[in-house]
Amino acid sequence: MDIVVIADDLTGANDTAVQFYKKGLTVDMVFALQQVNESNASDVLVINTDSRSLMIENAQKRIFAIGEHLNLEQKQIYKKVDSTLRGNIGAELEACLSVSDRNVAIFCPALPSANRIVKDGVCFVDGKPLLETEFATDPKTPVISSNVNKIIANQTNIPVVIVNMDLFSESEIIQQIKNRQFNKTIFSFDAKNDDDLKKISQIIKKIDFPIIASGSSGLAKYVFSKSLSDLPVLFVIGSMSKKINEQVELLRSEMVIDFISINAERLLVDQQYQLSLIKDMSLILLNKNNLIIKTEGSSEVRGKIDELCEKFSLTRVELGERIGDSLSSLVVSLLNNIDKSISGLFLTGGDIAMKVIKELKLSNYHIAGEIESGVPYGYFSDNDFSGIPIITKAGAFGSKYVLKNSLVFIKNLTKEY
Repeated sequence: MDIVVIADDLTGANDTAVQFYKKGLTVDMVFALQQVNESNASDVLVINTDSRSLMIENAQKRIFAIGEHLNLEQKQIYKKVDSTLRGNIGAELEACLSVSDRNVAIFCPALPSANRIVKDGVCFVDGKPLLETEFATDPKTPVISSNVNKIIANQTNIPVVIVNMDLFSESEIIQQIKNRQFNKTIFSFDAKNDDDLKKISQIIKKIDFPIIASGSSGLAKYVFSKSLSDLPVLFVIGSMSKKINEQVELLRSEMVIDFISINAERLLVDQQYQLSLIKDMSLILLNKNNLIIKTEGSSEVRGKIDELCEKFSLTRVELGERIGDSLSSLVVSLLNNIDKSISGLFLTGGDIAMKVIKELKLSNYHIAGEIESGVPYGYFSDNDFSGIPIITKAGAFGSKYVLKNSLVFIKNLTKEY
């Protein structure tokens, strides 16, 4: 894994894991240190230390124990904290810096979507200073102040620098951080809205030495992501309906997209043809060009079906199955060849869609919404495809703009914040 998230409770671990998943990163979560090891194959490993209500010394021990199982110096680290600053905030940040051999932490606990913001170094919940809310009397982990600096300083001697982005330019803030790269420092940022969180994430990405990013699930949403929007969309058309042909032609006439027509007969019998197709299609996709692959579908080709059935001694149903199997195998070989580097997958033709999904050994499809009425999109939870939107539709279904709408939708959906 490249990214390690250290959370102090289960719900926080879950909230943050979801943010990374939505950004196209594969995510695994562990609940015991015995499960932590370098062989984990996901992009992100989320570790729940369950240390929020522990004594400071014991909470720090759990952080140090992670370092016995992982080489944290080689990882990007996100220290998840509670947006109302409960728990061992300063102590665990200090331990994270120590175990990863880093000096600087960039910290922002704000979660504007839940009306939890930081202004002038003070945490507000629903417009009230933190100390005037119910969190001040939390039975297990009460907070001692509304001031972020005071809460952190109560648990660590590491200096805390409050950063108000309204007072300094991005370049000035980055220079301030660089000036402290050899001295232990926690930079605590104000954030009143998601735009502020995005600005903080951009600062983090421009720092050219290892740091620790820390905050709630709010900042996590923007800090790390796989830049899917620059990757191509793959359309697999396994239907010969007149309507899908019209949808394809409209997409090709109005958007920049490559097109490869597949000869069904050669697909069935010519291995060199298959290899040539994979090579050509891979080159298109690796150059980040959107691509339609489609079995031939003109009226002339449809008239050859009986001829092909006779040639291969197959019924129409059997021929359709053979073509579907060959096309789905081709698609899977293509995706494996490009390491699944796509921003979205559109499958049309019910048989083809199902065959491709089976060939990819995908399961647990979660519907997230609709492109148009009756044209759903969603995600598979399987690691290789988590975060990549997949759209399915019947061949003769949808408006004439459905393919174009799908391409635009995927590109907007996968834009990096």
